[in-house]
Amino acid sequence: MEQVFISYKYTWIDKIELKKELEFISSRLENIWYKTYIVTRDIQKWQEIELSNKMIKESLEELKKSDIFFCYIKSAEKSEWMLIEYWYAKALGKKTIVFCKKWVNTFFVKRLADIYIEYEDLGEIEKITKL
Repeated sequence: MEQVFISYKYTWIDKIELKKELEFISSRLENIWYKTYIVTRDIQKWQEIELSNKMIKESLEELKKSDIFFCYIKSAEKSEWMLIEYWYAKALGKKTIVFCKKWVNTFFVKRLADIYIEYEDLGEIEKITKL
């Protein structure tokens, strides 16, 4: 079973809403036979924890072990850390999938993604049958 590393913007957003969205995305990917990895779920246990060197190292190790990098973008204001993870995944030769809100401008991310999916409603992830 392939592992999908899910990356997302975490700062300055509604954490309760983000948790619901990430659980929805994760469950959809797991329903089509992928194992998922989410930093805030798997390292932080959905708790607010300050960024540390240990967390960064664990996160990047999981990214290294993953087969697919899934970048969830729902805001025009992108996360610096998410972009670092994206470029790291590209440097490692990981398959990159970007799931991006339709109105968000992501010129470089879009051009370099292996698969780029624009969505208006999160429910559109149901259309994904294989990564």
